[in-house]
Amino acid sequence: MPRDHLPGPGQRRRQRQRQQEPSAVVAAAERSVAAHGRTKRSRRRRPDRNRAVPDGARPGRRARPARLSARGTELQPGVSLPELAPAMEDRETSTQLTELHMKANAMILGLSLVVGALGSAVPASAYAATAQNINISGTACKNYNASEALDIDYLTSGVRNLNASPRSVVCPIARHPVTGPGQAYYVDGSNYAGASTTCTVSAYDYNGTYLSSTSFTRSDATYSNYTSLPTVSYWGYTSVLCTLPGGANGVLFGASAIDS
Repeated sequence: MPRDHLPGPGQRRRQRQRQQEPSAVVAAAERSVAAHGRTKRSRRRRPDRNRAVPDGARPGRRARPARLSARGTELQPGVSLPELAPAMEDRETSTQLTELHMKANAMILGLSLVVGALGSAVPASAYAATAQNINISGTACKNYNASEALDIDYLTSGVRNLNASPRSVVCPIARHPVTGPGQAYYVDGSNYAGASTTCTVSAYDYNGTYLSSTSFTRSDATYSNYTSLPTVSYWGYTSVLCTLPGGANGVLFGASAIDS
């Protein structure tokens, strides 16, 4: 090459700078990337290796939440099962004692109810067999004669006669079947202004056969007449026929059959 075409010192320096520019750019980019990586890594939270870590847990990891055992005993972090064994045994024993107390109380309550039922059954059955009277109100009575139906008047306390002349009413007497041979009854009523009431209690067998009857007359202001029939039937019926005074001067309250 001719000497006049060789590059001078200044020209060679510029050529070297141009050749080094890509390498410098690349190096600068690499340094920027490395610096960014270090900054990002430095932002991460590093575990505190001096902090107390529960047994079985790794440094830098979140501790697992406490679990419950089969009987509800809480396993605190850092506490092993052998250390909780006495507390679990005490809890199990307490549960068993509670169950035993509940069973015992239930048995005592059941026995009390049985004893109370047996204690009340005997007197109740004896009372039912001897003294359970049956009452029937006078409002159940009907006119004895069809033509006198409009003369009979009813009150909440019984039955009375509005006609000026005496009128008759007939009333059923409910009763328990008795072995007999007789049965007693009560007939209750009232009279006003010196009037009187006459009644007849009669017994008939289940087939309509007449058995017995008894009559009485009362002029008391208020009466409760006791009477008895000599013959009644186990399957029979009884009734009372009363003649009420006129002018609403008498009220028939009702009748009762006495168990015997």
